[in-house]
Amino acid sequence: MAKKAMPSLITRAEFRELFKSAVFRLWLKKSLFGFLSMAAHIVFMIYFLEPTVRFFFPPKSVSLFGLIEIRPQGAEAWEKIVRILDPLFWIAGVSLFFAYLESRVRPALEEAHQEER
Repeated sequence: MAKKAMPSLITRAEFRELFKSAVFRLWLKKSLFGFLSMAAHIVFMIYFLEPTVRFFFPPKSVSLFGLIEIRPQGAEAWEKIVRILDPLFWIAGVSLFFAYLESRVRPALEEAHQEER
């Protein structure tokens, strides 16, 4: 007996109409900043924060006569610190960006109210 195909939540025609929709295109345009900020955050974490934390909290290892290097099991100190700093930097960065946006929106709103009068 052949399996029945699961009905899809959205048909192809509806999917095409969605991409033609002005609201969907506006959402994509507005959410582009979210995608770009996530990419910037990942680059910041990989190329700046992690090497900086590794510099101040180097991985612990023991070398025996310069021939054998023993590394302890488990998370290193720098990994634990990066796990704590990552969300803090993300929240702080987004908060500062929205504070900047609010500082730019208020003068524009006041100017629009003055033009109405």
